[in-house]
Formats: sequence, C-alpha cells, structure tokens
Amino acid sequence: VDEDTLVSAFDAALILRHVIGLPEPVETCFGSKETPWNLPEEYKNNLNITTDNVSGTTYDFRISGINDEDHILSLTFDMELSEPGEAGIVNIPEGYVTGINRIDSLHYRVGVINAEGLSSDDMLFRIDFAEELGIVTLSNIRLNGVLIDGTTGINSENEVIKEFRLVGNYPNPFNPTTKIAFEIPKRSRVEITIYNLLGQKVTTLVNREYTRGRYEVQWNAGSGGISSGMYIAEMKAGSYRSAIKMNLLK
Repeated sequence: VDEDTLVSAFDAALILRHVIGLPEPVETCFGSKETPWNLPEEYKNNLNITTDNVSGTTYDFRISGINDEDHILSLTFDMELSEPGEAGIVNIPEGYVTGINRIDSLHYRVGVINAEGLSSDDMLFRIDFAEELGIVTLSNIRLNGVLIDGTTGINSENEVIKEFRLVGNYPNPFNPTTKIAFEIPKRSRVEITIYNLLGQKVTTLVNREYTRGRYEVQWNAGSGGISSGMYIAEMKAGSYRSAIKMNLLK
C-alpha cells in the first residue's frame, strides 16, 4: 500500500494476489491482528456467507452480518469441495477485486477486496463450478486479515437451516466407510459418537465447534478389529440428541 495509507484499486489488486497465494496472509498484508483494525467480537457469531443459485452450476456468493461503519476492506477464505471439480470466478461487481487460487481439485483459496469497503448482502462474486455442486466447506475465514471463524458449511441448495438435524449416513449398508451428514442452525459444539448395539463406545468422530451449515464426517470401520453388524451414530449439540442405525457389511 502507498505511503498515503489510502488503498487504491491498484493496491487492492496487488494485495489480493499476495493474499490468496500465501498460507498465512495476516502479517504480510494487513499488519498485526490488533492494528489498524479491532473487529467486534459479535462477528464470530453473526457473520454468514451464503450462495444464490443463478443457473445450473453457477452461484453468487454474498456476506451478511458485517457493519459498514467498520470499513471491512477484505474477505478471504479457503474453500473445500465435497467432490473433485473445477471452479472459476465468472462475474465480479464494479469496485471489487476478486481472486481464486486452485490448490488441487478439492481445495481453493478465495479472496475479495473493495477499497470502499464490503457491504452486507452485496454480491461479492459469482463462481461457476464445472460439476454439480455438492457441499462446500469454507475455512480460515478472515476479515481485514483477522481470523473470524474456523469452518462454515454451505448447502448448495441454499436452504435456510432452522433446526438441528442428524440427516443420516450414506451409503448404508456400507463397507468399510460411510459419511454421516448433519445440520446445525447456529454456532454450536457438536459431538458424534459411534456405539455398538451393546451400548459400548466404539469411537468419537467429532467433538468440536461448528458454525451454521450442513456438514459431513466420514467413519472408516476398516481398522481396529471392528466386525460386521449394526452400529449407532449419536449426535449431541446443546440440548439436541439424535441417533441413527448403520449397517456395516464385511
């Protein structure tokens, strides 16, 4: 950035190219985490990134929950696809500088900068996916280079998730791996544990915090002496409890 401390469109383009090509963009692009921005704590709970299906495999990405007065210049995040595919930015609104860096067929780093500041509910950019979009997981989400949240899920159907739900597992029956899908309407700690029919704990798949979204976790029953039979997957999130039966065939 020039010594006049103003961020021009040219400055923004240079910064963004640097950001999405580096694993740790904070210090190199926006100084320390404390200066010159001190983002409100509520961003960790209110920040939301959504998609609107424009047509086919094309989606608009939007952000909500930010305050225009905080002068948020940049949003960067890592994007993981549930299935291998290609993704490319095909439309950028006036005033925005956007970049996408393909790490491999599943992982991308995406960034957007606006020298005038990002605004809630604005279309930030449009991405075209080569294949039908499954589930997109965003992680390492940063505003002005400051880490806001670890992971959030986006349902490609852009459904509004209003309740906790243990969706189910697929395939079922399975051998030896299956994916367990679940949805949460707000930031919560989620624990998913596998039990046998005797009520004995087999393994804990996850025990961590998630933001609102739809997620999948995989269970690999191919090791550890796990035998064929019925197993129970139990999900706990706050006061929510639910369980499903899964049939392992070997």
